[in-house]
Amino acid sequence: MGGKGRGRGRGQHPQEQQDQRNGGGGGRGRGQWQGQQERPPGAQRQPGGQPQQSEWGAPQQQQPGARGQGPQQGAQRQPGGQPQQSAWGAPQQQQPGAWGQGPQQAQSAQSGWGPRPTQPQGAPSAWGPRPTHQPQQQAPSIPGLPPQASPARSMGRGRETVTSAAASPASASPQKSAQQRPQEAKKEPGSEKNVYGRGVFQKQKEQFSSLQPCKRPDGGGTWGKTIKLRVNHFQLELQGTKKAYHYDVEINEKGKPMPNKELRRVTMRHVFSHDNFAEHFPKDCCVFDGMKSMYSCRKLKFREQAFPVNITFEERAREFEVVVKIAAEIDLNTITAYMQRGSSVDIPQEGIHCLDVVLRYHQTYNMQYVPVTRSLFSMNQPMLAELGDGAVVWLGHFQSVRMGTHMFLNVDASQKAFYKSDEVVNVMYDVLRLNHEFEPPHLTPEQVRIFDRYMRGVKVRFLVGAIKRDYKVNGLLSPANDTNAKFDSDGQLVTVEEYFKKHYNAELKYPYLHCLWVGSAQKQSRVPIECCTIKPGQVMRGKLNEMQTSEMIKAAAKPPFERKKRIDGAIQKMQGCGPVARNFGISMSNQMAQVDGRILEAPRVEVGGQNGVQLVTPRDGKWDMRNKKFLSAAALEHWGVLDVSRTKDMDIRKFFETLKKMARSFGMNVNDQCFNDSCRENARDVENALRQYQKMNNKLNFVFVIIPPGARGQGPQQGAQRQPGGQPQQSAWGAPQQQKKGAEIYQDIKYIGDLNLSITTQCIVKNNVFKCQDATIGNLLLKINSKLGGTNTYISTNPNHKKSLPNILKERVMILGADVSHPAPEFRVDNPKPSIAAVVGSIDAFGLKYRGEIRAQDPGREIIDEMEEIVVKLLLRYRESNPHTEPSRLIFFRDGVSEGQFQDVLKWEFNAIRKACRRMRPDYSPPITFIVVQKRHNTRFFAEPGEPTVGRGQNVPPGTVVDSLITHRQEFDFFICSHEGIQGTSRPTHYYVLFDENEFNSNDLQMLTYHMCHMYVRCSRSVSNPAPSYYAHLLAFRGRHHHDSMMRRGIQNPRQQTEMLENSSRTRPMFYV
Repeated sequence: MGGKGRGRGRGQHPQEQQDQRNGGGGGRGRGQWQGQQERPPGAQRQPGGQPQQSEWGAPQQQQPGARGQGPQQGAQRQPGGQPQQSAWGAPQQQQPGAWGQGPQQAQSAQSGWGPRPTQPQGAPSAWGPRPTHQPQQQAPSIPGLPPQASPARSMGRGRETVTSAAASPASASPQKSAQQRPQEAKKEPGSEKNVYGRGVFQKQKEQFSSLQPCKRPDGGGTWGKTIKLRVNHFQLELQGTKKAYHYDVEINEKGKPMPNKELRRVTMRHVFSHDNFAEHFPKDCCVFDGMKSMYSCRKLKFREQAFPVNITFEERAREFEVVVKIAAEIDLNTITAYMQRGSSVDIPQEGIHCLDVVLRYHQTYNMQYVPVTRSLFSMNQPMLAELGDGAVVWLGHFQSVRMGTHMFLNVDASQKAFYKSDEVVNVMYDVLRLNHEFEPPHLTPEQVRIFDRYMRGVKVRFLVGAIKRDYKVNGLLSPANDTNAKFDSDGQLVTVEEYFKKHYNAELKYPYLHCLWVGSAQKQSRVPIECCTIKPGQVMRGKLNEMQTSEMIKAAAKPPFERKKRIDGAIQKMQGCGPVARNFGISMSNQMAQVDGRILEAPRVEVGGQNGVQLVTPRDGKWDMRNKKFLSAAALEHWGVLDVSRTKDMDIRKFFETLKKMARSFGMNVNDQCFNDSCRENARDVENALRQYQKMNNKLNFVFVIIPPGARGQGPQQGAQRQPGGQPQQSAWGAPQQQKKGAEIYQDIKYIGDLNLSITTQCIVKNNVFKCQDATIGNLLLKINSKLGGTNTYISTNPNHKKSLPNILKERVMILGADVSHPAPEFRVDNPKPSIAAVVGSIDAFGLKYRGEIRAQDPGREIIDEMEEIVVKLLLRYRESNPHTEPSRLIFFRDGVSEGQFQDVLKWEFNAIRKACRRMRPDYSPPITFIVVQKRHNTRFFAEPGEPTVGRGQNVPPGTVVDSLITHRQEFDFFICSHEGIQGTSRPTHYYVLFDENEFNSNDLQMLTYHMCHMYVRCSRSVSNPAPSYYAHLLAFRGRHHHDSMMRRGIQNPRQQTEMLENSSRTRPMFYV
């Protein structure tokens, strides 16, 4: 969207387009509250290993393009864990550009470009201590608030009962002073402060085990036109056996645990199938998960026993000791009971995991499938799509047991990048982008470094004559003909080339190429590169570059009929999940579940017109803004243009003349720009230039910055243009020049504008200036008007229009959105980056303008630690915009929370919101509705023949809602597909209502949620998430940009970083869009 669009249609911004490409993307007093939670419980870190790598080797500082990662990239959500307490690492020194200069002046102290401090050793974890179970003192006062009070009250109809501070020890946590925090941060794991300690966490789980999400208020929604759908859930029936037996498995080789997952699977397959073990392991009764858990439908004759196992693996004889011992007896009746009356905070995970393993085992047993997390990929791939740079796409399927009104197996199409299985020399051509018409050249040091990274950890098959061996590659060593690397062979010093000629009678074709370092890392065993082939079935490590990501999207974004065909094909290959599943009493339907959905009526949208307000009705989730005006147009008065990409003056002049003309047609008052200048692509020069122009005009409040196209996230090997044959143009052999800056210039521009100068900035990619397309400029103006405080459109308030605006939005309601951006795994270990939490809250009567707050917290932590302080500040902002008034209701959309975190988030964050309200006024207690927004799931809808669809892909229409069959039987959850899927299959959003004091019925809340998807200011279409959820997304990533820029400036003190992030939200309300 906007300046960073790629010539898209009007009203179509990149974030939503990415969603659409990816599939998008009892009683009513809800929730029984007992006691109060005073600090958030910590989630355990998932099993680790080596961090993921950004390219072909060791983790590096992240270097996407200037635009940086979008709101849905690079932030994988994982349960948090106790972070390693080390200093926040210093990044590489920024290298300034070398061309042209803008206004120059002496470097002022305000710019913050002093020498970077030395990295501290063993710095404590630093984003401040979390609240602890200490007797509560009075919280620090905030201007405009009375002293904190906690009066006794009972809210009735399912709300929690709040006792006085004196009567409730749990509500008595002191707010630590800044002087106390460093000492507390040094406490050892297991201390009282360490909330991740197992004892404290378990005590909290027991104390609040009665907290439950709210119940569905009725039998489901009724509004909308009925549509017949198929959903990729296949019904499971559990009959016969009602018990399973869990055994722990240890596999040791020479007294040491054997970590190789593939070898563990091969070993247990041998145990289950060989006649020597038939007495102990009945046929088709046992399954193994590939790690350490074994499940049996019968109780075995022993409780613990060791078995010697001899197998041949990769041409080598291996001997193991397999120790099997009973771990637990699983009552599968708990699954049936959960479907009838269970709670989502008490899911029978052990039984579900057992069924997952059983249903996957039939395909993984014969080693013809590669398991990757919950997906399976057949070794017999039909045709592999090339991703480039030595990667290919493997197609497979995802499967997972899911609970609704029945038990289902959720099956979806999946795809994954794998290493290309080919001769290593051929793969080298692809990775280094060499011309296949010529023989391989002598590699440069840079080419060696790139290919070394690619090959590390890859398994290869070495084949010379009748000799065949499998090895794991440690890296590259010197060439085969290197006389400085001779070794002893039968009392004679020889090179690798001479050794192979002597022992194998093999004449090397490319002796000048580097050898592969294979086998033990303690030895330097070398094999010629031309004698090796990469083995198939190896998942690509690290993050794909921009070119590979683009190709992956093309391979993954299939229309619904193709996706459904792939899913049905996967079901046929399962063959009913095999004899083991039948022995466990599991049967599965081979037909997708049929469900009745409803298509909600789209709201009417108010826009400006020649004679006042006009009403437009979205069609297929979008509306046209041509020949229309903004509902409330802002003024672009004191503004300028700064070019850091060497754009031609003629192109700049044409672009901004068109922009001014279109802005005036939308009703905006636009003056001529104050300046039009250029400078180097360097943060220091950008800041100096903007400071100079700000001194010349102290009313300067908006600057357009033209950035180069390479600033959008190109990876290290994406600087060269490809020739028609697919090879990049290069002046010499080797990889193209690496992109040095990545996202730095974009991040620094936002840092300078938001934090240093309080100037709103809008970055525009150079290519878009050159193209000067009306659609791009129109989308850009949607952002500009919002950043300047204007209103683009609104949902109709006409009471004569049926379901025009939910009644609750006609009251004083505050709508909040929250999200947490986590660092990529490679940035969580040695010098961990923090997670960035962002919360936005509406400050007007219409839910259009939002203020936000940003906080940094421990890496990987999903719970927002400072929720109470954040909500207090947002309520104060609401009071400032609406004098002497607080919102009468609060609606909270929480993004990025999985089912396993429901109870923790509800206990901590809901309680924090409630306490924030009491700090405003002792008697202030607005009803709160707490809704979790989930996009990371694999549920897809397919319209039955004859039912309405939209677009070329024939996706389900926007507004399609499902709240039966695949939803919880008793709790309040539903799916809505609120956007038009432009590419691929639309991914509906799953909404789970954890707490509801506003006592919504299904119709009202579903309509409210759908309407909120039409209020996103960056485009003139409905989006897949409610607007506040998207805004929190954007704000969290803006905070990530600010943090990365601080690190480059040498601002490494976490306390100082936190304070600066808090200050970044003091600019205009919608600066982050």
